[in-house]
Amino acid sequence: MEQPDVALLADGPPSPRPPSPILQSEDGGAGEGDSSSAGSGLPADAVSAQLINNITMLDYHSLGKTTTLIHDSAELGNTDGIGIGPTSGHLPHFVTWNWSLIRKFLFWGVLSALLACVAAVVAMVAALPRTCNPDLPWYQGKLFYEIFPASYQDSNGDGIGDLRGLVSRVDYIKNLGVKAVRLNSILSSHNYPDQYNDVNSLTEIDKTMGSLKDFTVLVEALHERNISLILDLQIHPFVTELGPTRSSEQNEINNDTDAKLSGNWKISDEKSVTAALKHWISYDVDGFYLKGLENLVNDPNFSDSVREWKKTIGPDRIIIVNYETAHNAILLGFNNIMHSIDLVDVLLDIGNGSTYIKNQVDGILNGILMSKPGYPWIHWTVGNVDSKRLSVKLQQNNTLSAILLNMMLPGTPSIFYGDEISLQEVSEPEEDFHESQHVHNLIPMVWPENERQFTGGDVLPWITSRESMSTPFWHISAISRLATIRPQAAPIYLNSIWRDGTILPNTQIRYTGDIIVIERWYPRKNSYVFVSNLGTNSVVTDLSMWFYGGTVVVGSDMSLLGKGVVFKAITLAPAEVIIIKLEK
Repeated sequence: MEQPDVALLADGPPSPRPPSPILQSEDGGAGEGDSSSAGSGLPADAVSAQLINNITMLDYHSLGKTTTLIHDSAELGNTDGIGIGPTSGHLPHFVTWNWSLIRKFLFWGVLSALLACVAAVVAMVAALPRTCNPDLPWYQGKLFYEIFPASYQDSNGDGIGDLRGLVSRVDYIKNLGVKAVRLNSILSSHNYPDQYNDVNSLTEIDKTMGSLKDFTVLVEALHERNISLILDLQIHPFVTELGPTRSSEQNEINNDTDAKLSGNWKISDEKSVTAALKHWISYDVDGFYLKGLENLVNDPNFSDSVREWKKTIGPDRIIIVNYETAHNAILLGFNNIMHSIDLVDVLLDIGNGSTYIKNQVDGILNGILMSKPGYPWIHWTVGNVDSKRLSVKLQQNNTLSAILLNMMLPGTPSIFYGDEISLQEVSEPEEDFHESQHVHNLIPMVWPENERQFTGGDVLPWITSRESMSTPFWHISAISRLATIRPQAAPIYLNSIWRDGTILPNTQIRYTGDIIVIERWYPRKNSYVFVSNLGTNSVVTDLSMWFYGGTVVVGSDMSLLGKGVVFKAITLAPAEVIIIKLEK
């Protein structure tokens, strides 16, 4: 009997013949009625399975989209097997997709995503801070520079320095590493600059200095270079008493606009410290040195006044007072004003040898100003408008040691203009210059360029010296280098170590003969050591009982930078100074 055919029709159902029964002999073999199927000895369901296998081996690419290979076997009259025929289904859509294009798209897509992830990681790493040093307000640990404007730079040829002259020198100030300039004094006085302290206003600039417009230009020039401006206000003797800060006293004050600004004060509005502070902060002044305040500590309104002034200027601007003011205020029980004062000015007397220096520094660091967290920082200086020049107190070549020592102390260091180049004093005979002895230290600044000195034309400076000077301009490079290192080195710029709500010292000062040593440290950081010979003879000393070795980072001999030092035997010439970064 013939094997049934199955017709595959793309547009119609197949017409299969009815299947013939499979005949078997009595012994289980195939009967005569079976030709092919029976000859194979396969049961009917096996035949159907073989048929399906043959169909599935066909190349599916040769089939049309409407061709269906499998349908219900009942249509073939076979209730047990699986038949071939039309259904309502179609080939899967992915069969005809452009797999070559899809593979390329996926490859480049995944690759681009990986590159984007790598770029994001690199950007995050690059944005991480280079150090984890504690951050501080702008006035803590930075280098200040005190200037007497009448002796800094004359711009109009009248022999007196002025604000426009200062503007022309802001790049020099920036290159020195200065972060804040303090001006003393620019206020109108009865005989400026000889009697600069005899002020007649707290809000007016002396005409020889220039105008408020010139002042605005100066502030902008400094701020553009990230340098803050501090202004001296000569409070006493201009202000001799402080009024209550309560509004109950306002009826004693004039009712004009200025008085309303200063309405907290019993004294007249033109003498109001509050009005003066508001006036100058309107011109973007960053802080104030309140001079003469030590004469008002016993005033019954002193504590309330200081707190009111700080409230007036806000937390981002600072108040500086001298050591006498802060010390006496604490002794009188005015501890509450310490949070209203930001810096306490301390003049370090460096002309009396290493022993005196150690005792003075230790007295400050172990004194009441460092006794509690939150007290104001120390504003260190080795020279100012009220003291003799370093070149007078020390040998001329020793001024660099004094300045670098000052910059190694914990707190905020300050340099008086001209000390960075060992500027001298007027040496006129006392009988010829007796009335101006108080300004002997305010000699005009000396500049390295010959074509642009302090003043021009035939006019002499307002104060002159007959001595010729050999100015060590090379000091500037050492000062500038330490000013650059200082804000990046936590052991140097921090004034202490905070731990469990207390402050611990991070400075130790030692001496051996004329050799003075200052060590600064901070947890998990390299320590720094200052070593200087303050004597007049060369010294070979052994400091290995304190330190082993390190690398020179600053020194009076700049050729030593980067070289290693072993403390077993250090040779120091007179006035020589080195600052060493210790090995961990």
